[in-house]
Amino acid sequence: MYLENIFIGGDIRLQLPEEAKKFENIDKKFKEIMHDTVKGPKIKQCCLAPSRLTDLQTLSDGLERCQKSLNDYLDPKRNAFPRFFLISDDELLSILGSSDPACVQEHMIKMYDNIVSLRFEVESGGETVVAAMVSAEGEVMEFRSSVPVVGRVEEWMMAVLEEMRRTNRLITKEAIFHYCEDRSRVEWMLLYQGMVVLAANQVWWTWEVQDVFKKLKKGEKHALKNYAEKMHRQIDELVTRITQPLRRNDRRKINTVLIIDVHARDIVDSFVENSIMDPEAFEWESQLRFYWLRKHDDLFVHQCSASFSYGYEYMGLNGRLVITPLTDRIYLTLTQALSMYLGGAPAGPAGTGKTESTKDLAKALGLLCVVTNCGEGMDYMAVGKIFSGLAQCGAWGCFDEFNRIDASVLSVISSQMQTIRNALILHCKRFQFEGQEISLDDRMGIFITMNPGYAGRTELPESVKALFRPVVVIVPDLQQICEIMLFSEGFLMAKVLAKKMTVLYKLAREQLSKQSHYDFGLRALKSVLMMAGELKRGSPDLEEDVVLMRALRDMNLPKFVFDDVPLFLGLISDLFPGLDCPRVRYPNFNDAVEQILEDNKYVIMPNQVDKVVQMYETMMTRHTTMVVGPTGGGKSVVISTLCQAQTKTGLQTKLYPLNPKAMSVTELYGVLDPDTRDWTDGILSNIFRDINKPTDKKERRYILFDGDVDALWVENMNSVMDDNKLLTLANGERIRLQSHCALLFEVGHLQHASPATVSRCGMVFVDPKNLRYTPYWQRWVASRPEKEQEVLSTLFDKYVHSCIDMIVDGVVDGKQGQKLETVVPQTDLNMVSQLCLTLDSLLDSDNSRDDVLESYFLEALYCSLGATLVESDRIKFDEFIKRLSCLSTVHEEEALAGPGEIPGCLPTLYDFHFDGAQKKWVPWSSLVTKYTHNPEMKFADILVPTVDTTRANWILEQMVKIKRPVLLIGESGTSKTATILNFLKHVNPDTWVVSA
Repeated sequence: MYLENIFIGGDIRLQLPEEAKKFENIDKKFKEIMHDTVKGPKIKQCCLAPSRLTDLQTLSDGLERCQKSLNDYLDPKRNAFPRFFLISDDELLSILGSSDPACVQEHMIKMYDNIVSLRFEVESGGETVVAAMVSAEGEVMEFRSSVPVVGRVEEWMMAVLEEMRRTNRLITKEAIFHYCEDRSRVEWMLLYQGMVVLAANQVWWTWEVQDVFKKLKKGEKHALKNYAEKMHRQIDELVTRITQPLRRNDRRKINTVLIIDVHARDIVDSFVENSIMDPEAFEWESQLRFYWLRKHDDLFVHQCSASFSYGYEYMGLNGRLVITPLTDRIYLTLTQALSMYLGGAPAGPAGTGKTESTKDLAKALGLLCVVTNCGEGMDYMAVGKIFSGLAQCGAWGCFDEFNRIDASVLSVISSQMQTIRNALILHCKRFQFEGQEISLDDRMGIFITMNPGYAGRTELPESVKALFRPVVVIVPDLQQICEIMLFSEGFLMAKVLAKKMTVLYKLAREQLSKQSHYDFGLRALKSVLMMAGELKRGSPDLEEDVVLMRALRDMNLPKFVFDDVPLFLGLISDLFPGLDCPRVRYPNFNDAVEQILEDNKYVIMPNQVDKVVQMYETMMTRHTTMVVGPTGGGKSVVISTLCQAQTKTGLQTKLYPLNPKAMSVTELYGVLDPDTRDWTDGILSNIFRDINKPTDKKERRYILFDGDVDALWVENMNSVMDDNKLLTLANGERIRLQSHCALLFEVGHLQHASPATVSRCGMVFVDPKNLRYTPYWQRWVASRPEKEQEVLSTLFDKYVHSCIDMIVDGVVDGKQGQKLETVVPQTDLNMVSQLCLTLDSLLDSDNSRDDVLESYFLEALYCSLGATLVESDRIKFDEFIKRLSCLSTVHEEEALAGPGEIPGCLPTLYDFHFDGAQKKWVPWSSLVTKYTHNPEMKFADILVPTVDTTRANWILEQMVKIKRPVLLIGESGTSKTATILNFLKHVNPDTWVVSA
């Protein structure tokens, strides 16, 4: 569709005159065909026109050649503005093919970190200019001089990038100059952008510490202690301010400054404790130190022997990590690796902060960090293209789960990295890479993160290992992270609460049952802290321990299995004694949930309503949620009720269901042809792209993965499920998950998922023990005529509970015995639903008499609860039912038993059918039709009617009558297929379409 816009545009016509001419001819020919079609719009007539197929094939081939020429044309565009490497060919072509400068807006978030748009303005002369950049949170950086939108898109986009860095540098210089000049520190912070405040703050902190060392040299003994007290006072001021009313973005800014300030305070406190008085001591040298050097009139960051010029990449208010001793070690390893022109390789279990620490260091240095989720679909050319972009952008590349790439590809990648490293060592400005000469920005860095030992991971070749400095990331300091995050949210009792929180998680890990969907790591902790912050702001008068207890309970309870709930509540009451806080009720939402359940004629159960609310709360802090639990717990109802309730409360919610196991991984995510480099889009990538288009409507869009979760397909989405929210495809396309979209999984268990997947998702466990089968029965009974309802309910209580206890648990009359064996596993709900369906097909006439209803009910019991029992256990089941019924038995063969009686002339009730017309129990043997031989029929097609085939035929008839599917189970050679085919031969062709 977009080729027409591209070839009509002036720039491409000049660059590719031959292709433009070819396209014109193709376009002209296609329009002629369409013109003919309009004249005679009959499909057959249009398709069978002379040489129509060959014409369309020729046009298609011609368009493919034009497309290939276009791709070759894109390389110089990318070299002119290297950030175009961060978007796919199709996206770049859509930008080049449009004459509207605003077409870059939807791709800004992919080319910059956390920037959603440029602000275009029209000057008095009618010229369009770019006046500012807007971050995802709505923070704005006004450019000091507007950038005119003239000439080619890559030229003015390059000018925007340079102006961003120039403006950021000027504002940072001003902020450093005016630091606490005529106002308090907090007031000074509110004047500037978040990242400018952080950079200026760290420059002044570095200077103040250096100044303290000078004072110590001069003999001022208490200089360091006084400075430590000053830092404590500064932090107290920030905490006081954060508890007062603030604009959302100002709160975010102070929150981030607090996180960095607490780390700076801890460093100064450790200097006091360890008597560090020398500016050349390793404890000081090993910190990230910020200096504004007058000689260069620029900002530099030093750590040990490494020195970096600040990058001035504007990133809005995208927050910073809590810095612990482990984070410091990671920073030190990575900066020293970069100073030796090597990469960094953090490795460790899932959820320990490998990728986030790398990104955080890039934020500290003011550099763009591009995260790529690696998978089997990546080849050396796709990786080479990313490297080429990083080298020209001067950006960092973080290749998440690098050891998922195929080993044969990794060896080629090592030679590409070596080429880049050699160019960095020689300080080249341009170098040869993959057959092209490209520019080199020496700020680039390549980092890889790995989960060793998980499914689908390979061992790195030695040639790759040699290019990276390894750093092990295993045990994050959870208590310190909790303390600082609570502190930054305005919790004054942060130290005590952090201790309680980490102890609770440690006890939960040790004492609760081991489930594949449980995770008590850093990501789970973070979602609780976010919830606690929201609750504190929402209820400022509540006690802090009550707020945290509520967050801990409400964020963890959804994932627990039935038996673990009382244990966890016990742990919470031990740690927070005497506190009891009722569940938060969301009046509009809770009412909407109950109304939706009522409208859909479900039985309203507090447990199930609470499950919907739990899912709603989980989705507040997680953009990926898994609804886990065995079949029959009500997972689908919980999800659809949530969506309908949100729509009812004014938030339009659309669900896009998908079974990921119904297709291959390439069909799901798309595939790049290794020879032609043609991209074939996948089903998921297509849906993902569509739903993530920006929208002004107030709506939610959820992709629902309804199928087993395993490492084979789900690992490609790890970067979507974590804080990066980015789907990276093999063709280089990067699609960001927007705030109005989320991922949902409906899955029975997570036994085949890796910890990397489990830790990234919010979990809601829907336990069938909470629901059982009674609500299903109540809902079904309510749909029956009123006169039947009471009798059916009495029969249900008389037979079903005892039978299910016997079959599923082996309990008879309160005593534990042997469970009955079934041919296929069945849940209690499955049996009851089958009972209701069988009754639906049987009770179609006027069955007013109670004893007649009981006869039908007994037959339905044998066709549902007793249908899958093995032969030996059918006898036990039959005896049990007869004992429960308390009905008289008729033993005479000639006299047929009627309603209120049980026939006893044959071993079990399986041998009888209740005939509604006669109102009698008739032996199946009497209903078998006589076999008449047809000499013309093939031997293989002969089916001799027996009791079994007659009974199976009747069941098929009943289920087809109510339009329900049937599954016949049995060993091979028991005429399952023959019975079904025979049945299909006799169905009414006017009513049914048979496809066998």
